[in-house]
Amino acid sequence: MLSKFFAHLSGSHRGCLAGRAAVAGAALAILGMTAGPASATTIYSDSFPGSSGSPLNGTSPATDATGAAWAAYLINADGSVNVPNNSGSLNAYLPFTPTSGQIYTLTLGINATSGTGWLGLAFLSSGTDLTSGGGVPLYQNATPWMADWVSGNPNAAISAIAGPGTNNVINWNYPYQGTGVQHLQMVLNTASASWTIQFSDNGTTLGSLYTYATNPTIADVGFGASAGSGQVSNFSLTSSPVPEPATLGLFAIGGIGLLVIGRKQATRGTI
Repeated sequence: MLSKFFAHLSGSHRGCLAGRAAVAGAALAILGMTAGPASATTIYSDSFPGSSGSPLNGTSPATDATGAAWAAYLINADGSVNVPNNSGSLNAYLPFTPTSGQIYTLTLGINATSGTGWLGLAFLSSGTDLTSGGGVPLYQNATPWMADWVSGNPNAAISAIAGPGTNNVINWNYPYQGTGVQHLQMVLNTASASWTIQFSDNGTTLGSLYTYATNPTIADVGFGASAGSGQVSNFSLTSSPVPEPATLGLFAIGGIGLLVIGRKQATRGTI
């Protein structure tokens, strides 16, 4: 049917439609080049495949874009932790410095099983001295961080803190999202002058987007524990670029082109 329709059109009409089709095709080509999220780059990932009898310290993550090794204190290579009450903290760190214009996603599976403390995930201003009894607790140098309280705590829950340290608490007591392993995640967006952080647990967003008045200083990523036992799994840090505003301009140019052609052809009395 379309072939018969085109056969009855005058040459000018066919040229008009061809011109519109060309502009529409260009707009669709731009759409194809720019649509969809930018692919993420994995900076670190680790599933902790080692044994409970071997230390995590000095091992390399499965994916390691920086060539760094874990700096860890009394954390096992299988991701298991055991911190007796009032005995200090266990910590593990990898170097990381964010750059502007990126979206960073930090994720860790945490299963806190006993005790009265927590297992936590953090962006950090710096790691700690791992040679002197475990150094300071994770939260002391944490900027944004999250924690899974162990079952022995009467306020057992997920906590989200923008930091630094224990400042800017989003909420100490978000309920667990599901049971067992809690997949804690923080998404740090450095696209604008004021960075933002969003927290989630097992895919459920916790609270609203937090915007920093002063951007945090970040030099490491890692996790730690205090006064409890449990297991961590599937640690990852990824980055993806924030789409540039110029991309939106390309769509606008395509749309304007179609409108201009339409106006000219309407004035001439053509299709």
